[in-house]
Amino acid sequence: MKTFKKFYEDANIAKNNLDESLISASLRMAKKLPKFANKIKIGRMMKQSEKVFDQTRKGWRSLPTERQKEAVIRLFSQKNNINKTTKWHLGQVQAMRGKNTPAVTNMNVSKNPRDPQWNRYVNATTSFLEKNPEAFGRATNPKLKNYNQPTIDRLRQNFDKSYKDAY
Repeated sequence: MKTFKKFYEDANIAKNNLDESLISASLRMAKKLPKFANKIKIGRMMKQSEKVFDQTRKGWRSLPTERQKEAVIRLFSQKNNINKTTKWHLGQVQAMRGKNTPAVTNMNVSKNPRDPQWNRYVNATTSFLEKNPEAFGRATNPKLKNYNQPTIDRLRQNFDKSYKDAY
C-alpha cells in the first residue's frame, strides 16, 4: 500500500501538469481520505479526457465508495469545464449519499433544451429527491414514454425510500 509520503511525492510530481489549487485540494482530500489516497493516483485521473473520466471504468466509476466518487468528480470539475453529463453524475453520486439539495442543483444543470425526454427524467428524479409527488406525477406522465422508464418506474414504486435504495 502506498504511504502518505509516496502520495505527497506523486502529488508534487503532478504539480507540473496541474494548477496549485487542484494540488492543494488533492492533498487536503488525501488527509481526509487516507484509504482513497492509497488506492488511486489522483494526478493521473485528473489528466484524463472528460469522456474517459466520466464514461468509463477508468475514471470516477472505478472508485469503491460514493464519498470517493463525489470527491474526485469535484476535483475534476475544478480542473475542467465539465459538461452537463458529468454534472448529472455528480448529482447522482450526491443523491446516493443523501445530499439531495446539491444533487438537485447539479442535476438541473444537466437539462438540455433539445431533449424533452431527458428533461422529464431530470424533473422526475429531482422531484423524487425533493419528495414532491405532484411534480413527480407531472414529470412522469404515463402517456409520454421515456428512455429512462425503468428507472422512473423504480423511483415511483419506491417513492418513500432514499435515492440509493430506490435507484
